[in-house]
Amino acid sequence: MSKAKKDMCLTQNQLMPTVGKPPSSTPSSETGVGACLNIGMGSIIPRWDIVRIRNRKLLYFIRKDSFPDRYTAQRAEAAFRAAAQEWNNVGFGLRFEAVSNLLDAHFHLVYSTASTLYAKAFFPNSVRDVEVYPNAFDPKRAKDGLKKTFMHELGHILGLRHEFAIKNKELGNPVQFMKPNEFSIMAYGEQRDLQESDKYGVTAFYRLPNGYKYMGRPITDFAPVAKRFIKR
Repeated sequence: MSKAKKDMCLTQNQLMPTVGKPPSSTPSSETGVGACLNIGMGSIIPRWDIVRIRNRKLLYFIRKDSFPDRYTAQRAEAAFRAAAQEWNNVGFGLRFEAVSNLLDAHFHLVYSTASTLYAKAFFPNSVRDVEVYPNAFDPKRAKDGLKKTFMHELGHILGLRHEFAIKNKELGNPVQFMKPNEFSIMAYGEQRDLQESDKYGVTAFYRLPNGYKYMGRPITDFAPVAKRFIKR
């Protein structure tokens, strides 16, 4: 494995089992969408519900107490906010928003020394927290490297897989959605960024109805749950 593919994202190395059952009213037809984003996890294609609640918000809280110092916490907070705004600007029906009470949040941003990679997030069907690791703050990285790391991880939270997931036969049985783009934010490398193909793809993905079968698997919507309602 090349260094570029070694030092980035841990999310898909620790895939969670599929949770939640597909809707009983799943249509049997296949989608006719132009296919790249890669999507899908196991037997379903998980994403967030943006129908029952319009302009759905995913609320996050920065666990500043987990960071080694105030400067690192502030740097992470600014980069995460900027990354969230990039996705918010797409305007596909879901927004990331910071909250001041950790129990109101759906997920936290936490500093951890558990890995030599950059960060780890989660998919809609297996909500945890976003962990960011020391190497993400390496001063040798590009100026916007931390922001792009968070943009990449937020893409996972939206239900997106690695751009190269199918080619590398990653776990979780991903499927291709629309056309590939080697500079997608879901790819690796400093040249990656939020491309027009990413914006178009995630918008088209979230426009498909809940239960719609794509490549034989139903798109399955999940509703976020605040930390205060999660049983420990």
